[in-house]
Amino acid sequence: MRAGEIDIDWSLLAKDAKAIEAEGYTVHSLPLVGGTGLNFNLEDPDLKDPQLRLAILKTFDSAQINSAVYPGDETVDAFLYPDSPYRDDSLGKFPEKDVEGAQKLFDEYLDRTGKSDLTLRLSTFAGLPALEQVAQILQSQAQQIDGLTIQIDAMDYATLEGALNAGDFQLGVAAALSQNMDGIYERFHSNGTRNITGYSNPEVDEAFETSRASQDPQVVSAAYEVINGEISNDAPLRNWRYQTGYLFTQDYVKDLIITGTPSGAGVYLDEAWIDK
Repeated sequence: MRAGEIDIDWSLLAKDAKAIEAEGYTVHSLPLVGGTGLNFNLEDPDLKDPQLRLAILKTFDSAQINSAVYPGDETVDAFLYPDSPYRDDSLGKFPEKDVEGAQKLFDEYLDRTGKSDLTLRLSTFAGLPALEQVAQILQSQAQQIDGLTIQIDAMDYATLEGALNAGDFQLGVAAALSQNMDGIYERFHSNGTRNITGYSNPEVDEAFETSRASQDPQVVSAAYEVINGEISNDAPLRNWRYQTGYLFTQDYVKDLIITGTPSGAGVYLDEAWIDK
């Protein structure tokens, strides 16, 4: 775009948006529901154990990840943004960091299962420096637990998507992004078509169904609050950053219609025009 070869570009990084805006380009932003994070395969023989998952979650430190990889991004302590109208922290937040507590839970898990140690595989993207760095930080955080080893399995995008959708992973890096709350139905409803983690929570299912059936905004809002609380408590996806989709345009591009997608900000060009 800087060379004038394209009129529109995109990013999910705030630092890109700040840099390109400072150069005089137009920046369109769209806050998205959800984020990118660590996914647990709840149907895996090891990770179906809630105590093991909680031990790993207690090592998770989004502040460390964002400080190293996404400077300026805020710490994540629940599935939705702090200023989301559907966030009620009394209904649930992500488990807090507690390495000592994580070790105790893990030791109890080993005693209960008769194991002396455990190795888990983290499936992630190859060739994307930011996410490769995140995977290494996640590995380091989890391995603060004595007896737990995390092996990084990096692969290209298509291979990773295939593995995630087939359930052929234990821990996986992936996003759940949408322009609205209903867009995450397929990701977190028990029968969702994109429910890669195998997550199943009757309260979440009921709340999703209520949100679709009710015409009362207050009832729908209360249902979404339950969804956020339960997803935060259970953390089948523990996101490390809240994401905003950005589109960058030359100043002569007019009337873009911005929309949210599972990959970030998208655009409808039906009414767009160029004023040169």
